[in-house]
Amino acid sequence: MTIDWGIANNLLALSGGRMELTEASYAFEGLQSRLNGSPREVLKRSLSGRSTWFVLHSPAATQFGNARPRFFSALNSLGRRAELVQTLRDPEGRALYEVYAAAKVR
Repeated sequence: MTIDWGIANNLLALSGGRMELTEASYAFEGLQSRLNGSPREVLKRSLSGRSTWFVLHSPAATQFGNARPRFFSALNSLGRRAELVQTLRDPEGRALYEVYAAAKVR
């Protein structure tokens, strides 16, 4: 699931269209809540199935300013915490993308 704008199409292109992907940036920015539901509802649906990874831009590269804090807040409200799986860097070594898993709060 992509949480920030500008990630989904890149992932689809790199996977040759084989990746199962939910583009949720608009829901987390609050731009399409009538279509997608609240950020909490979007996350709840994604957590009900198999393992989901959440892809965000790093804080310095974030496109939709509300998406990142809303993701962490919605995840916490569902009794989960974001666990950083990997940080992907640009050619200059700057953090560009972050991949998270949702871990249950103990």
